[in-house]
Amino acid sequence: MRILPSLPAAIAALTAAGLACNLPVFAPSTPPAAATLGQLYTAAAQTLAAADPQAASSTPTATAGAVFPTFAPLNSPGVPAPSFLCDAAAFVRDMTVPDGTTVDPGREFTKTWRLLNVGTCSWTPSYSLVFVSGDRMQAPASIGLPGIINPGQTVDVSLSMSSPVKNGDYQGYWRLRNAAGAAFGIGAQAQGAFWVRIRVAGPSYSVYDFALRYCEAVWENNNRELPCPGSAGDGKGYVIEVEDAVMENGDTQDDAGLLTVPRDAYNGVITGQYPAVKIRDGDRFKARVNCAHKAFSCNVVFSVYYQIGGGSVKSLGHWNEAYEGKYYSIDLDLSSLEGSNVKFILGVTSNGPFNQDRGLWIGPRISRIGSAPSTATPTSTLTATLAATATPTSTQTLTPSPTETPSPAATP
Repeated sequence: MRILPSLPAAIAALTAAGLACNLPVFAPSTPPAAATLGQLYTAAAQTLAAADPQAASSTPTATAGAVFPTFAPLNSPGVPAPSFLCDAAAFVRDMTVPDGTTVDPGREFTKTWRLLNVGTCSWTPSYSLVFVSGDRMQAPASIGLPGIINPGQTVDVSLSMSSPVKNGDYQGYWRLRNAAGAAFGIGAQAQGAFWVRIRVAGPSYSVYDFALRYCEAVWENNNRELPCPGSAGDGKGYVIEVEDAVMENGDTQDDAGLLTVPRDAYNGVITGQYPAVKIRDGDRFKARVNCAHKAFSCNVVFSVYYQIGGGSVKSLGHWNEAYEGKYYSIDLDLSSLEGSNVKFILGVTSNGPFNQDRGLWIGPRISRIGSAPSTATPTSTLTATLAATATPTSTQTLTPSPTETPSPAATP
């Protein structure tokens, strides 16, 4: 199978566009303002938990299903007490599922926060815990508080949740709402949210290994097809598999590596288009990319593209990598491609003049959640053997004895 004549040009254009936009774009996102404010008061509440004997008490506390809240001093150390506000809360501590807890996919769990009423108004059963934003994780959108919580009292509020079925980090933000429907929370102005944050991590297996099956792809530099496997040092560009790959920082990896070296030219390119793979919900493209060990002048751009049928080539991302002892860990959610037969294209481009530009992919693969299907081991089939048929023995045939014929009597 050959790449369409327009593919290299399309890839070059996509790569150039990515570089012009100062990719990679995989920088950590800015947390919501509520999260930033909430973090400040989470730290304050942790100080309270250390100083407040109530936090370490074994006395049962109220939950969303209980009737009676527990009590704490109004001016607990480290807790802001904006007494001029009617409705205001302070986060005390996570009673269950602390931030960053690892949960299996699709697992039910109960999240419980301990909150302190630092306002001047009592919270009644008409008050409720309400979802604000983020990941709700199948919890109800709101739940009533368990009784009356007067100023200075604490209450443990709980929610039944279910972790998502896909691996990843999830966070949901929550606040309180009074009987009039006005939302309030934590912080100096009682507008901050508190949250639940989990990491979903379950077993997964490799559906398609791009390094082990690299010669199933069609490899090209910008104007000609390349042999597979290639020959090290070929100025036209080459690709070879590397067992026990050594990363640029000197670490040896157990995963197979794929060494991709572009054509020896300014902004030289090498691309490999793989056969189509059918994608399921939750599938992910994973790899680590860096320069090959001791390629001191290496400066390349790694790219991942895809194509569905005869449609246009689209980009999944670009990662600029220079020889500095670090690497990029790529983890792309492919769920948007669910149900499609997708041709993936791996590319490496010299970032300017070619100079030791040896790009190394470590463990490039499509990963799927779950356990790998077992390979059926053929079992011996019992073949019925016909039992020997008894050979009939000869039956004795009785020969009748001769009958004596009487002689006629003489006639007188």
